[in-house]
Amino acid sequence: MASVKIWLDNRRADKDGKYPIKIQIFHNGSNTAISTGIKIPESAWNGKTVKSRYPNSKNLNDDLEAIKVKYKSIIKSLSADGKIKLMSPADIKTYILKYDDKYYSESTFSNYLNEFINTTRINTKTYLYTRDKINEYTGYKNIRFEDINVSWLNKFDSYLIDRGLGTNTRGIIFRCMRSVFNRAINLDIIKLDLYPFRKFKIKVAKRKIKDNLTEIQIVKLIKYEPKQAGKRIAKDLFLLSFYLLGANPKDIFLMNKVVNGRIRYNRAKTDRLYDIKVEKEALEIIKKYEGDKKLLYFSEKYKDYDNFYRFVRKRIKMVGEDIGVPNITLYWARYTWATFAADLDIPKDTIALGLGHGTETVTDGYITYNRNKVDKANRMIIDRVNSLINI
Repeated sequence: MASVKIWLDNRRADKDGKYPIKIQIFHNGSNTAISTGIKIPESAWNGKTVKSRYPNSKNLNDDLEAIKVKYKSIIKSLSADGKIKLMSPADIKTYILKYDDKYYSESTFSNYLNEFINTTRINTKTYLYTRDKINEYTGYKNIRFEDINVSWLNKFDSYLIDRGLGTNTRGIIFRCMRSVFNRAINLDIIKLDLYPFRKFKIKVAKRKIKDNLTEIQIVKLIKYEPKQAGKRIAKDLFLLSFYLLGANPKDIFLMNKVVNGRIRYNRAKTDRLYDIKVEKEALEIIKKYEGDKKLLYFSEKYKDYDNFYRFVRKRIKMVGEDIGVPNITLYWARYTWATFAADLDIPKDTIALGLGHGTETVTDGYITYNRNKVDKANRMIIDRVNSLINI
């Protein structure tokens, strides 16, 4: 559960030599802060409260405690309905502040995007790039959610085309914007009628043929026993991705612990909710690299995903060279899962649900899918691979 703390931010004083007192919000290993509007000299702070000798200290401390209690109450309500599990500290901050009339007018698209970037570990560079392009287009204006409608998006798209951005790059930008809208609506920060992506369709370039392992190649990979630890990690991460419906390596890096035999997470690329049954083959790998707080210890050992991916990308290529597939990447696991599913005549709708494909709508977050078909399909695919090993 998230926690709060009263904190004197003594990094920068105002012109009167006073520092702002803020409420820090801690959640899932990250934090953010909300200003209380109260400022005092550093000498008037005892580490937890305003010192008694400071003028009006009792009223100031009462106000601070009231704010803290109010925020804790809101967080408690978020915990009770389960919303907080999928929220970042920035989400919690925005949710809290929407009850504050002084802030509500500031709950703009630009501010919400900034808060998301400042606290998330998911696709930070992509969101920074998106923000840069929006700022270039708007002249660094603070744009509201209400400003971004279909007409605005079409004009922005034309602006990006004029500057040489391709279909896929523009698609990345618009998907980031769409995720911000989806999260804001799901958290009741804005209303559904402000959502512009029902009519604005994000263009997708023709995809190149994806690479995947053949039946013979995946058997070679499973039987391959590397001596170096780095190669073992790369091999196991590939197979774990395969056993988890082709989960993206970044998502695996960020995943939380298994709960009741399943993993629930929001995909980094789309922010869509996934709910995967953890099969025994996947669990064996997880136990080898289990983290204290996260699914795997890699997210606790490495500063961020980019550092980890640089390490494992090089090793999976070495593994590929050893088994005769020199161009292999971790993303092949996803394409391999989909290919096996198709070869087993698993319905396209089930494959699409497993991969998270299809038209994303804002209502996706409210729909509880029947996961039985996907669970059975994944078990069929794994059983097929296991049967090949024993031939």
